[in-house]
Amino acid sequence: MITLDHIVIGASDLDAAIAGFSTDYGLTASKGGAHPDLGTHNALIGAGQTYIELLAPLPGTQCAVKSLNTLKAPTLFHYALRTRELEAIKERAAALGVNSDGIQTGRRQTADGALLTWRILHFRGHALGAALPFFIDWQNTLPPANQLDAQASDLALTVTAPPMLSTLLDGAVRGLEIEPGDNALSLSFTVDDQRVEISAPYPLPAGL
Repeated sequence: MITLDHIVIGASDLDAAIAGFSTDYGLTASKGGAHPDLGTHNALIGAGQTYIELLAPLPGTQCAVKSLNTLKAPTLFHYALRTRELEAIKERAAALGVNSDGIQTGRRQTADGALLTWRILHFRGHALGAALPFFIDWQNTLPPANQLDAQASDLALTVTAPPMLSTLLDGAVRGLEIEPGDNALSLSFTVDDQRVEISAPYPLPAGL
């Protein structure tokens, strides 16, 4: 089974992104911690069964996600799907001509110093940009969505992409709507009975 795990909002400055989401949407992001392998850090906003991740370069480090440094404002940047079937998805993608970096181990040091680890699958060398998700398996770790108070509700992500994406996913994904067409991302959620919509720029960012 595949479900929407989280939405990534990219930013060049994490504190500015946190302040912007508070001012613009009334959402309070909690500092998550640092990704030492990527040179990034994040803050998280609960949204029921999923969450919004604000991701930015970690000051004083070499950020591996170089496109974050060029963002002029917080941007709908990428999204992650949760599954226990990373190997099967990797094989389906290869059959569709999309190769991966292999299944890697991700890690993040939390604000209180604990280390979280997970398995992750990214794809490279394709033309879908951030319309093609990355996949995560939290294994025995409780997903962040289950640890955050829900501030936003009815979160939905609409992805416009070629048929290859539906073939790769091989079924419906809770919280994700796929439409045929050119690559695009659109996020919507409800805060205090107000519907918020955020669209990614075109062309899409390359993602993570």
